[in-house]
Amino acid sequence: MSENLKSDRESNNTTKHIESTKLDSANKGEVRLDSHGDEIVYEIWHNPNWWDYFLMSVFFMFGVAVAYSGTEAFLLNKIENSLFVTSLVFGIPALLLSFYYLFYAHKNRFYITTQGIGFERRKWFRMQKRFYRFGEVGFQMVSAPTGLCPITPVNRIIFFSLGNHKGRIFLTWQLSPLHSLSLMAWNTYISPKLYNEITEQTYLKNFLIKKTKEALEAKGIDTKTLCYDLDKQFLGK
Repeated sequence: MSENLKSDRESNNTTKHIESTKLDSANKGEVRLDSHGDEIVYEIWHNPNWWDYFLMSVFFMFGVAVAYSGTEAFLLNKIENSLFVTSLVFGIPALLLSFYYLFYAHKNRFYITTQGIGFERRKWFRMQKRFYRFGEVGFQMVSAPTGLCPITPVNRIIFFSLGNHKGRIFLTWQLSPLHSLSLMAWNTYISPKLYNEITEQTYLKNFLIKKTKEALEAKGIDTKTLCYDLDKQFLGK
């Protein structure tokens, strides 16, 4: 009986918590919480728009058609080896890239809470989830060029150990990344607490530096004598 009562209480508390979150979202703008109940202050997720889906579908069909027709013609000895290789060079990348953004990466997300930085991504067809407390990692966020392709620029987010970025870099591999993920992001969330609607100015970077300093000082590290610049540990938008 006591176990049933305890279960009922936990269920009621969960329901109230969800209802409270919904009320907060309605009354205070948007309040998002992660699975541990910490407030999410910034979030970016893979969410292409309809035009992106349309073009990626076209690329997908193009890749299938080119790779299949080239392979079939090669097996029937209707084309030379060079034409077969050319069909694969154009067909397979279009097929793989469109498959990745259409189906594979649709659950990828990057978020920052009041306690740290985390991400979720699909890797080898399994979901990988990592969360780092402030003072552990920095990150770089860049928009990958799409050339002449009229799709939403792809955001690439690279995680690296805090302090790894000490000077100007030219190639991302110089950061010795811990993780990286790609998102074709159409929607981005930022907490009203870190955004001024009048000036349209965000204070995310100030927030990251402040929280990182607090985390390092809590470990007994003097942030005034660091061998790297905290400002350079959080790069991007």
